[in-house]
Amino acid sequence: MAGHGGLRGTARHPAGAGAVQPRQDGDTASHPGTAVTLAIDRIAIVGQSQPSITRAELETVIPAHRVASHLETWLTASVNLIGVTLPQAVQPLGDTIDRLTATVAVKGDIPAGPHREALAAWRDDGGTLEIGSFDLGWGKLQLGAKGTLALDAALQPIGALTALIRGYNESVDALVFAGSLKAGDAALAKVGLGLLAKQGPGGANEISAPLTLQNGYVFLGPARLARLPLFTWE
Repeated sequence: MAGHGGLRGTARHPAGAGAVQPRQDGDTASHPGTAVTLAIDRIAIVGQSQPSITRAELETVIPAHRVASHLETWLTASVNLIGVTLPQAVQPLGDTIDRLTATVAVKGDIPAGPHREALAAWRDDGGTLEIGSFDLGWGKLQLGAKGTLALDAALQPIGALTALIRGYNESVDALVFAGSLKAGDAALAKVGLGLLAKQGPGGANEISAPLTLQNGYVFLGPARLARLPLFTWE
């Protein structure tokens, strides 16, 4: 893949554009690779559910070679989605995610091969997914987070992040609506989250607390919010 350093090109269609070019960040000696940018407007995803996206932007750097250990960055990427319309509204948040942006870095090399074996090798070598930033705006829910994710012995996600959330009651109601949280558990979660809330800028209540993924669940502070889906990695 060393030849990626000399690859350059563009791709266009009526609703979007992309570009491929060598890294221009002054760090090509220690992390050589190919920078890829893509921006597409008015995406309709064909399928049974048929969601749509007003605009999607992606920037990533494809590495030119394998990294030596989990201390090195293998891949970086940032994504920006605007106007994600869902096939069905999730009450009380609605059917449109206003924005979803994230920057991530994969630490450690994910080798070639079947998914489960490759991810197990990456995990065993100490590989992690570093969330530099995550920002979600969906109705009254405003969520920002950053931290580290990894895989446990069963190849299920675990992680520790710090989160700032506004509209936490609405997010709990949405989890109940989606079937991810029982109504009784939701009431307890609201009580626990209410104890963590403080008045933020503009007078709205907000929570700054650890966001934890462990044992198949998502926790915000002490409150268990939802069960994680089971990843099979087939």
